[in-house]
Amino acid sequence: MLTPFQVTPYYRALLETLGPNHPLHRTVEPLDDCTPAPGELADPLGEDAHSPTPGLIH
Repeated sequence: MLTPFQVTPYYRALLETLGPNHPLHRTVEPLDDCTPAPGELADPLGEDAHSPTPGLIH
């Protein structure tokens, strides 16, 4: 399962030019091992419900 992500048009063109095996892909594309596995919680500590801003990491 691939996590949705966005990049600027410049980065998209650059990534397409460099190819999928270029190291820059690892800095931009989310890795499959970063997504929760079946049975694993996306927010195991329940912090999302108490976050003042979505996506805030502290």
